Amino acid sequence: MIVDRVMARAAAQALDRKPQRMSASSVGRCVRQCWYMEHGYPAEPLNARALLLFELGDRVEDSVLHYVAQTDLEHLRTGGPGDTFTVPEVGFRGRPDLIFQCPIQDWSPDTELGIMAIAPTDLLPPEAGEIVGGEVKSMADFGFARAQRGEIDEGYRAQCECYMRALNIRWWLLVAYRKETSHLCEVWIGRDDNRWQQIKDAVRVARGDEMPVRPYVLDERCHGAKDGTCVDGKTPGRGQPHKRCGGSGMEPGGPFIPNFPCGYCAWKAPCWGDIEIVFRDGKPAWRVK
Repeated sequence: MIVDRVMARAAAQALDRKPQRMSASSVGRCVRQCWYMEHGYPAEPLNARALLLFELGDRVEDSVLHYVAQTDLEHLRTGGPGDTFTVPEVGFRGRPDLIFQCPIQDWSPDTELGIMAIAPTDLLPPEAGEIVGGEVKSMADFGFARAQRGEIDEGYRAQCECYMRALNIRWWLLVAYRKETSHLCEVWIGRDDNRWQQIKDAVRVARGDEMPVRPYVLDERCHGAKDGTCVDGKTPGRGQPHKRCGGSGMEPGGPFIPNFPCGYCAWKAPCWGDIEIVFRDGKPAWRVK
């Protein structure tokens, strides 16, 4: 009675969303996906559950920034119509979640393990009072555990890089929010000339006339090859036919497109051709017919 109405409303709003275009938040993804965006290929319609997930991320951001506003941190929360900026050389428009003066004086703080991490960089730490930008990202368990080690998805790092270039600053702070438990972790990300060049190269390719080569390959080898239990269709040691593939060395029922990131891409059909969704080890997967 209630849920069906909520989902129907979300589905209607999902259909009204504007088509995606390449931006700071997407330029770090697959370059072929960006090419489809830039050349106006129709994307799969967003479903209701995906829209609810996006909106949950927005609510998480609002909540975290609400608490930031109640601290003694001198900062500016952006979000108004006049707070957007242009990323040089690529032309993206962007808007950070907050801009603040770095309060840290000692970069060996006595903090609880997992609360602060620094992504690999050669930069000197920010000085106290240095202007820094910030972004809030909600993450599942796996992504949050990586963030605690200073490992950030390339898409997020590319977005931060674009923002640093637009504001001509050296450091960006990503505040990770663990959706399952509401734990928080901050990851400091320094600007990177190599990554910036990669971004500009990706933009050039995505805006070019020629479709770029697909950067991913079909998942068609036996799953046992990944953990060493299948070697060319045989078990190691005794050399018996591997049970999963029967000795063929190929994944039964395949080939499959990579679950990540291709399974979540809105252009997987024009990219891979005729595909269908099936169950693989009890989970949905996309198979090439």
